[in-house]
Parts: sequence; structure tokens; C-alpha cells
Amino acid sequence: MNYKKTSLLVFVSLALFIFNCKGAGNPAAEMQELAKKSKDITCSKTVECAKEQFSKLPEAQRKFLPPMLQSKEACLESIEQNAAAQRAKTGKTEADEWKDATPEKVQAAKECMALIEKTSCSEMMSPNSPIQKSEACQFLSKK
Repeated sequence: MNYKKTSLLVFVSLALFIFNCKGAGNPAAEMQELAKKSKDITCSKTVECAKEQFSKLPEAQRKFLPPMLQSKEACLESIEQNAAAQRAKTGKTEADEWKDATPEKVQAAKECMALIEKTSCSEMMSPNSPIQKSEACQFLSKK
């Protein structure tokens, strides 16, 4: 998987993670739950595709792959670290990150996650990736 496509997957996951707020029965609370699921789906797919793509490399070369491409746990940790670094950089709290959730963002998150889950690794790496063409995923990547 090339860096740009991996970055898009991670960015979409982070975008889902960043839309946070407290309270049940509102878009922010729903987005918070979707963000947890999104990280899991994104990391599972990232590791699956990396293993598929890099399986033919000799072990000596595979050990140089970034940890986030080698295990789901390392990927999840990387996402958490990136989110914490972004919060530190902006001065926002985790609660601040979720306040901009809207019903439209919740729906886009659901659609994008469903697409990521069902898209094969070969489709993700193709120039015509359904994720890159998805209006829902593109909507989430806009600030």
C-alpha cells in the first residue's frame, strides 16, 4: 500500500476520531462511538493490506516497515498518539474535538466506514479506489 493511500485511511480515521462531544442521543455522542469503531476498522484494513502487499518481501526488509503497518495494536497506538499530538498542538481538549459533530457527519462516517470495510486491498490500491472517490469519505476529510 503506498504512503498516500495509507495516509488517507489514517486521516479518515483521525477525522472520525476528532469529532467528539459528551452526551447521549446526539450526533456528538454517536460520532464518538463511531470513532472507536472507525479506528478498529481502519487499523484492521491497514494491517491486512500491508501484510498482503509486503508478504513477498524478505523478513530482513519487512522488519523496516513502520510498526503501524505491522500490527493492529501498533496502528491503534499510532492513531492515539497522533490525536494527542494534534490536541497538544492546537490546545484543544478531547471534548472540544467532538463538538462539531452533525447528523451529516454521522451519516458520512457510517457510509465511509462501511465502504472501507467492504473494499478489498487491491481496490484500495488502485487509481480508482472507491474510498478516494467516495463523497462520504471526502466529506469527512474536509475541515
